[in-house]
Amino acid sequence: MFDEIAELTATPGYAHVIAFLCVRDNFVWHRRDGMKAEDMQHLYSSSRLIRTEMSTLIGLMVRAAGDLAAPPPADVDALVTRTDALMAELHRSMGAPTLDGMFAAFEAGESPPNPWNSGGAMREPIFYGGEGAFSFQNCDFAIEKYAADDPWLQEHRKAGIADMVAFAKAAADIQNRKVSGAMAAGANTPGDPRLLEAFTLTAAEIAPVAGLGEETATACIDAFTLTAGRGNPAFATISDFNAVNGSPVLETGDGRHLLFHFNALAEAVYESPFYWMLDDRPYRPTLSDNRGDFTEAFAVDRLSQVFGPARVHRGVNIDRAKGDRVGEIDVLVLFADRAIVLQAKSKRLTLASRKGNDLQLRGDFKGAVQDAYDQAMDCAAALSDRSLRFSTADGTVVDIPPQITQVFPVCLVSDHYPALAFQTDQFLVRREEPKVVAPLVIDVFTLDVMAEMLERPIRFLSYLELRAIHGPKVLIHHEITLLSYHLKYNLWLEKEHDMVVFDDDFAADIEIAMGVRRMGLPGARTPKGVLTVIAGSRLDRLIGAIESNPTGTLIDTVMLAYQLAEDGMTELRDNLDTVVANAGWRGSSNFVLGFGGSGIAIHCNGDTDANSLARIEDHMLARKYRSRADSWYGIVLARDGTLRFGHKVEFPWKYDSRAERAADKLIKRQVATLTTPRPALAGRNEPCHCGSGLKYKRCHLEIDQRG
Repeated sequence: MFDEIAELTATPGYAHVIAFLCVRDNFVWHRRDGMKAEDMQHLYSSSRLIRTEMSTLIGLMVRAAGDLAAPPPADVDALVTRTDALMAELHRSMGAPTLDGMFAAFEAGESPPNPWNSGGAMREPIFYGGEGAFSFQNCDFAIEKYAADDPWLQEHRKAGIADMVAFAKAAADIQNRKVSGAMAAGANTPGDPRLLEAFTLTAAEIAPVAGLGEETATACIDAFTLTAGRGNPAFATISDFNAVNGSPVLETGDGRHLLFHFNALAEAVYESPFYWMLDDRPYRPTLSDNRGDFTEAFAVDRLSQVFGPARVHRGVNIDRAKGDRVGEIDVLVLFADRAIVLQAKSKRLTLASRKGNDLQLRGDFKGAVQDAYDQAMDCAAALSDRSLRFSTADGTVVDIPPQITQVFPVCLVSDHYPALAFQTDQFLVRREEPKVVAPLVIDVFTLDVMAEMLERPIRFLSYLELRAIHGPKVLIHHEITLLSYHLKYNLWLEKEHDMVVFDDDFAADIEIAMGVRRMGLPGARTPKGVLTVIAGSRLDRLIGAIESNPTGTLIDTVMLAYQLAEDGMTELRDNLDTVVANAGWRGSSNFVLGFGGSGIAIHCNGDTDANSLARIEDHMLARKYRSRADSWYGIVLARDGTLRFGHKVEFPWKYDSRAERAADKLIKRQVATLTTPRPALAGRNEPCHCGSGLKYKRCHLEIDQRG
């Protein structure tokens, strides 16, 4: 298949085929009022050629050393059709080991069969795993990644990393403008010379858009250009080194350059400088140190945005005594009685692994993930040992809460690691530790998206918890797919689901949101769903108050609430408003919401703390017993809706005749009180009865009318 595709790409003028395929499969067209998920659906079609496939075509065309400025071939439509057919056949042939493994497992009596337990079968998810990062992430993070290496780049490449990023962004702007102009002018058919022309660049075009001198712009172009005489001789099989991945800009031979895929350039800006510096043997130790510093500093920065700098600690040493070091936590987050233990690695997936070398694949995984996981589990277990001392490199002691109830291990890799979720499911050797949940294995790009979208502490912890609970049931190409599903529908899978496969198109909403936030594109900043349903509400403010002064019980309560889907959160939000309104004119009010084998009670009154505690505990015990639950959670509010305290009752349910009678009596009494006549409400323009200070019509009028 590979040889047949190579023969096709050697056709004179094949660059015109590439240009058409790039326009067809890489660009999104949307209305001026904003991008929507349906505008991106063609990017998730099985017939679309993804970037690894496009790079294969470009790499083989370059290997053939054809004339990139040649006119379009006469049969360009047939070439497009033939290319699509061959690439589809290539995908089927690469997936054959997976099917072979599945049939072999069935014959061996395995149930369910595991089709991905070999390196050969892993080649398909590695090659077809999709984009590793958003283009703007590759560009922006490259500045952080290589900041310490900038003197080397200035000396050896005559341009700094900020210059290279400016060049890449300018190339994107010019390419978007040219392609849009060509399409608007009617260049939308295979072989139209205007399509190929739209992918050309010159230093004179780049310099003013990037804000660079022409000499610096030329240096940037040269740094990422695959020169005409260099070719691509090493690209002999689908998994071999493809030079166009590291050098995606091509010489046309007439003083211009071709860039077919901007995402390829953005990734090269993030990845290629590492390999340039790796070739400089004396510089390798410095390069290694800088990589480790970048990954840890990146994690600290993103987690500090969520939890606040005071709760995030870098380089925490764990010592039993002087000279007796137990371990080191790269990044430790402490939030009340919860902890995140993050271990970072810079190990990459080698070419041998991409070719399906089983031993190398497992070796790479061990260096990138397994070692980080083992370290994280050792350190997570150490958090419960009161005899150990925790301190940072400067000697600052880190106080560990006396009762850590949950530890979330996170394994972080600094670069895109293809099929990371697949490989984690197949290769990670796990172990059990009390209070430590299943790990989250991600790259820096995913951590960035999580910190951006899950910007509140308990919302972030809730996703880690739900991911740990339901992770064994899900099959995904990329973590972003699952995160996007969570933001829309909440990641809760019923017990009857043994396995759920999430298609990549779930990620469209996050792709739009990140583009809006980071690039200023038109569209929705936040996917409609669990993040938007309570935004700006009293419930949202209550959670914010809990996050400002967290306790274990209150965190438990919010984590339980975050298991609700949109309808459940809406009910919780509206009932909270009603309770506070009722307490404003009646003196006290309450409600309960049971779900997921547990529930929440909320009381609002002006009574003493002692009386309020006794009252809500009776209510919680009654509801817990009636629901046959093992736990129940409660929150007590002041009459104005401000937080007072939380409470939890937790013990195994069992039949108890006295509890049965008490529950019947209490619940019947509470139901009867709901019929108490409501006093006269305020006039439309009078101050609201809830004490908010707003006019009644702008506060609780609508709620009271709904009853």
